Amino acid sequence: MIYSDIEILDDDLALDDVQARIIYDRDVILQDLQHALRESGLLTALIGERSPARRKLAEQKIVALAEDDKRIVPGSVILTAEAGGYLLAGRTYEFGTFSEALQYE
Repeated sequence: MIYSDIEILDDDLALDDVQARIIYDRDVILQDLQHALRESGLLTALIGERSPARRKLAEQKIVALAEDDKRIVPGSVILTAEAGGYLLAGRTYEFGTFSEALQYE
């Protein structure tokens, strides 16, 4: 294990009975990505954007944000539109591939 963090679920601590649940490695990277995307507001901006050019720009910014993480291999991140959101997939240096559903909320 290289990375560890407390798991956040629905804006609150995820608990195992009375203790906070700990996550490791790939799950930490994914949680960090989720928080970075949420703070950026990029996914929210896509919900109301009608211009294809502006949507594409926001999608490129999401990919760039993910690839800016030093634990993710640059050029490996792909964002694919799906019903109700997107699928973000890529590769980490230490833990192989990942994929994460980004749902509109």
